Amino acid sequence: MRGRRYLSLLLLIILTGAGLASEAAELVRVQFAPQQLPGVEAALEAAASSGKPVYVYIYAVRDSKCTYMEEKTLSNPPVLAGLRSYQVCAVNIHNPEDRSFLQQHKVLPATDEERRIKTYRLPTHLFLNNSGQEAYRCDGYLPAGWFTRVLENVTLLIKAQAAVQAEPQDARAYAQLGHIWLVLQNYDKAREYLNKAVSLDPNNEMGAKAEAGLGLAIMAIPDNPQQAYADLANYVQTYPHSPQALEARYYMAVALVAADNIPEAIKILESFETDDKSAPEYDSPWTPNALGLLRRLRQYVAQ
Repeated sequence: MRGRRYLSLLLLIILTGAGLASEAAELVRVQFAPQQLPGVEAALEAAASSGKPVYVYIYAVRDSKCTYMEEKTLSNPPVLAGLRSYQVCAVNIHNPEDRSFLQQHKVLPATDEERRIKTYRLPTHLFLNNSGQEAYRCDGYLPAGWFTRVLENVTLLIKAQAAVQAEPQDARAYAQLGHIWLVLQNYDKAREYLNKAVSLDPNNEMGAKAEAGLGLAIMAIPDNPQQAYADLANYVQTYPHSPQALEARYYMAVALVAADNIPEAIKILESFETDDKSAPEYDSPWTPNALGLLRRLRQYVAQ
């Protein structure tokens, strides 16, 4: 029973992308101070000129989760570097001047049934395109490593959303958008756009059906790991030179973990261990995840 609970927790870590790759080394920290940031209107005006998307940090003074987010994540050097790609602004949830903005974006209090009071889910992170349209949101404290990933992928998300709007019959654009939603863990939207890609490219003439199929197979891992493994293995066999082949191999191992087949998962992950600089695994973005998972599984087997 202990082993199965451990594997369930490990699978959750894998599918959320947390805890496998090591955090970037911290350099000089600069304290993130929301009170010193411009307001939304100034940020949107700057975005219209710079073309950058907008990150809106919604907070409350002396709120414990906000303070922790500001100290541990938003002051982290890699996060600060990622924020340079955005026009950054802050909104104090209790500032009456921002009430219309909060209502427009439905940042509203929810009922705490236990204490019978209205509370906000803080901090709230809103991402807008340079026209002020909401592209993505998430709530609460986010670790620095995950938030850096969010910053990177929201930039890609906004570009993919623009591509779908510009070419509404482009199956590849839908596949890319669906894959980004998958990375950002919005599985309903991911499934919507991936299925749309398949419907627009049923014979895989544009390669969108295959790309979408990869994402759908990854999402199937928790419910049907055996079928997901078969679909991922078929992808690797059919498209061995695809840029996403290593991603598919990594998730084959994840599917085996979900199916409680640790020895076979380890065999797949060991293929990412290489000192050959010419090997695709050497500098693949999936190699740190694969080696991190391999390390955890070896520790589990050794227990």
